[in-house]
Amino acid sequence: MNLETSNTLIDQAKKLATASHNRVAIAIVDAGGNLVSFQKMDGTQLGSIELAIRKAKTALSFARPTADMEHALNSGNYMISTLPNALPAGGGYPIMVNNELVGALGLSGGEGETDAHLAQSAVTADLKGKDHGMKTRRHMHRKKLAVFFLCAVFGSVGSSRHAFAQSETSQNLSTPDSYKSRAFAMEGVGTFAVGPLVPSLYGNPHLFGDWGGAQTWLTKHGMYLNVALNEEYMANVTGGRTRDNVLAGQVAAELDVDWQQLAGIKGLWTHLLVINGHGRSFSHTLGDSVTNPEQIYGARGNVVAHLVSMYADKSFLNDRIILSLGDIPTGSFFAFDYVACSFMNVSVCSNFAPGKYVPGGRDWPSGNLGGVLRLRPTEETYIMGGVFAVSPHSYNGGISGWALAQSGLGKVSSQIEIGWMPSFGKNKLRGNYKIGAWYDNSRYPNLYEDINGNSFQATGLERRYEAGMTSAWFMFDQMLVRNGPGITDGLILLGGVGYAQGNLVAMRDHEWIGAVESGTPWHRSGDQAGIMFQHMDMSRTVSLQQESSLALGLPFLANQWGPVYGVQNWENVYEAFYSTHIMRGTTLQADFQYLQRPGATTTFKDAAVIGGQLTSNF
Repeated sequence: MNLETSNTLIDQAKKLATASHNRVAIAIVDAGGNLVSFQKMDGTQLGSIELAIRKAKTALSFARPTADMEHALNSGNYMISTLPNALPAGGGYPIMVNNELVGALGLSGGEGETDAHLAQSAVTADLKGKDHGMKTRRHMHRKKLAVFFLCAVFGSVGSSRHAFAQSETSQNLSTPDSYKSRAFAMEGVGTFAVGPLVPSLYGNPHLFGDWGGAQTWLTKHGMYLNVALNEEYMANVTGGRTRDNVLAGQVAAELDVDWQQLAGIKGLWTHLLVINGHGRSFSHTLGDSVTNPEQIYGARGNVVAHLVSMYADKSFLNDRIILSLGDIPTGSFFAFDYVACSFMNVSVCSNFAPGKYVPGGRDWPSGNLGGVLRLRPTEETYIMGGVFAVSPHSYNGGISGWALAQSGLGKVSSQIEIGWMPSFGKNKLRGNYKIGAWYDNSRYPNLYEDINGNSFQATGLERRYEAGMTSAWFMFDQMLVRNGPGITDGLILLGGVGYAQGNLVAMRDHEWIGAVESGTPWHRSGDQAGIMFQHMDMSRTVSLQQESSLALGLPFLANQWGPVYGVQNWENVYEAFYSTHIMRGTTLQADFQYLQRPGATTTFKDAAVIGGQLTSNF
């Protein structure tokens, strides 16, 4: 990228801006991210100077238009808001010559869509009109015919409105390389985003960079590989069953393949996630199996590669319908809240307890054989339903997760969720509201009653088995104050309530409310802070069982949450954290939790817990 070429691009951008009655600032950077040229049209706001430069550098760093990143954020790919030194707002566009990234243009001054359109038009118009080492017109003509043939075979390209609304998925005959993979098959302006998360899709930074060119080659062919390390430390400074500290962690490897980009199979994705874990659970020594302060715990079966998920997505009708089949963690789709995973306490991460700890709703790191059908009636609403096989064993797929053909998979769990995703006001304060339920048609023992309705411990008679287990939830997150263009770049309120059938499940209900704030106001956009309150009620049925054990002098029976140390009623958790971006692809989080009535009993004193979490994408 030389000075002459960059000035030509700026002149083209100014010409387009003038024609559309816009006043903008334009920046050009070379392949190394160095500023080559910059101009500000008369009357352009001063804030656009820095924004134009940042947009250019963002488009260069992540090798894609910044409008694509903004669309992904608006669709729920929250991870983009954590990318360091990135400005995911329309107006940045990469400059490609012979499929090689040679620089980028950044433009600011108009509305987001206007900036994006001007930047793209300036780059594409200039590179089409002048010879900068691009392919000849004759070769481009042949390529247009080839793309037209592929479109005829694999489906129509959709209306121009759909192409503009979903620029990352559009097909343009003049620029056939414009198709880009997307993290969610229903992604776009105003649409919803539920599973799968593809952390490397939008250039999630890696500690070791491009892996010597391997990442570029993989993503060019539609393969998105991410390897992440998560290490956690927890210690109780006071309270609990015993004083202790633990170190636990995991290495996770995820491979997501876009078969449309790899082999031309439209709307098909496959996903594989395996993990290797180490360490032990803090709950045992703390004496609290109701809520675990750790997010990552346990050795994940003590196997080299524990299977978490392995499934495929296929979209239909211009991505209005998606069918997913395979080994799927239910919480990757239902009752899912990515923002809540900013907190270390696992009871609200991904989806909530109690639903994720019972056979019909087991979640990550357990997969469930089944399928999910997702529908989008309007731009701001969705409906999805799923059917999953219920494993009668302690672990889905065995301790390793790979034993997919387990015995006893005759019963099913049916799930449904309805969601609304509005954007309020001129700042587009994004909200996510969802309500859902599931029903498991398996038979489960009543926690207290024998066949006659009395205490099975007192009478010694057979326990009563009941058909069907239910769980339900309402969850939300709502941005209250916007600090920047990212979907999580601001002050966000989040909360919810979850319920499970108390005669069969030890925890009856769970309520939580919290807030997270990005570090943008104090000039640390890669940082995040948050506070959370949780309240958990144990079921009256399990309390009766434990009172019976106490009266009869019998040991307390363990339940879905593990060992019991007294008659269980309720527990509160107060949590605060601060996450610091320390280097490329790496964050360090400090966390404090106060557990009131650990284990939902008065057996142990309230516990104060400190912790830390190191996360790095290799």
